[in-house]
Amino acid sequence: MKIKNKNLRKGFTLPEVIVAMAVLTLVIFTATNLVVSIIRSNAENVRTLTAYGLAQEGLEAVRNMRDSDWLLGARFNGKLGAFQKDIWGDAFPDGMGEDGYYTVSLGSLVRSPNSINSASQVDSLADYVPWKLKSIKVEDDPSALIYKFTDKNSDRVLYRNKYDALDTGGEKTPYSRYLYIENISDPGATALQKMRVESIVKWREPSRDKEVKLVTELTDWNTGQL
Repeated sequence: MKIKNKNLRKGFTLPEVIVAMAVLTLVIFTATNLVVSIIRSNAENVRTLTAYGLAQEGLEAVRNMRDSDWLLGARFNGKLGAFQKDIWGDAFPDGMGEDGYYTVSLGSLVRSPNSINSASQVDSLADYVPWKLKSIKVEDDPSALIYKFTDKNSDRVLYRNKYDALDTGGEKTPYSRYLYIENISDPGATALQKMRVESIVKWREPSRDKEVKLVTELTDWNTGQL
C-alpha cells in the first residue's frame, strides 16, 4: 500500500506572498485615504456652512438695525441727532456719509419702544438689544476676528465680533467677518436713500484661504417710522 506524504504538498511561493501583501496594502491604503478624504471634506463643508451663516448674520444685523430705527422713530440709517451713535455704534455714516468697512457686534443699550428724543428715554426695559457697527480702516483689521461666546444659562452659542477692549471673553475662531457698506442716493438727493451691504467672511483651510461674500441692498422704503 502506497502512503501519501502530506509534507510534499505545495505552499505559497515567496513572490505570491509578496504580491498578496502588496494588494492587501494597496486596498487598505486606498480605503484609509478615502475615509480621511471624506472626513476632511465633511469638516470643510461644516466650516463653509458656518461661514455662510456668519455672512448672513452680518446682513441680517444691519437689516435689524434699520428696522429698529423705524420702531424708535429714527430714519432707516439711524439719523437721530446725538443718539445716532448709540443706535448704530461708532462712526456710522451720518446722512450722506462715506462708504466704509465695519465690524458688527451686539449692542449694549436697551431701548424703550418709544421715540428717543432725550437721555431720559433710555431706560432699562427688557426690550430688544440692537446690534452695533464699528468703523474699521482696513478689511484685515484685528477687530474683524470672530469669537465664540456661550451663554452659561441657556448653553446658547453666539458668534460675533468684539466691539472694543471692554468686550472681553469668548473663544477665538478661525473666522474673520467685516461689512462693506456703500451709501447710494440719486443725483441731487439730500439724504441717504439706500445702502448696499456686503458681508464678507474669511478663514484659512489647511491648504488655502477661503472667502464667502453675501450682498444685499437696504432701502428707506418706509420713509419714516413704523
